[in-house]
Amino acid sequence: MKVEYNGSTGYVDSFALTEDYNVVTAQIAQKNQLAAAATPAPAPKSLPAGSNATAVQYSMYVFNVENAIYLRTAPADEADIIMTIPLGAQVGYIDTVGSWYKISYNGKMGYSKAKYLTTSAPKPRASSSSTRTISGVEHSVYLRKSPTEDTSSANVILEIPKGATVEYLGSSGNYGQVRYGGYVGYVLSKYLY
Repeated sequence: MKVEYNGSTGYVDSFALTEDYNVVTAQIAQKNQLAAAATPAPAPKSLPAGSNATAVQYSMYVFNVENAIYLRTAPADEADIIMTIPLGAQVGYIDTVGSWYKISYNGKMGYSKAKYLTTSAPKPRASSSSTRTISGVEHSVYLRKSPTEDTSSANVILEIPKGATVEYLGSSGNYGQVRYGGYVGYVLSKYLY
């Protein structure tokens, strides 16, 4: 679809457009609210790598991953792995070292990437729960018309941003049927937490 925005003209996939202003403003408000709630709390101070700090300052929780994160011996991707920490687990925040947090989990101290930790406690998910949160993706997931791998514009309704809350309606194989922004469709179940 040809569109004009801020004085520029170009083309946008029509599935990403709607005439319903209320749906758009509701989606934007929900996205902003969830992003604010899921943003890791700023640490009070940063210490150099190898800091001797050991006191837990507050609790954080593992989020934004499919299954688990690594606890490493140093704040680097190539550092040795001490253990894995599952999605939703509570950890003790100790300090910030660049884009890593020094944390404590099950009596072990180490480092994990800050982007996988949040101060917002996850809500327990019962199989009968009517809501789910999009997690384990970098940016967004597709809401599909049918529970298939087809990502053509004929099957994709829209994209749902990471952290968004959807109404869970049931399952169909590897997919969950959900309602989001007034639309009903399917999302891969592994991204519904």
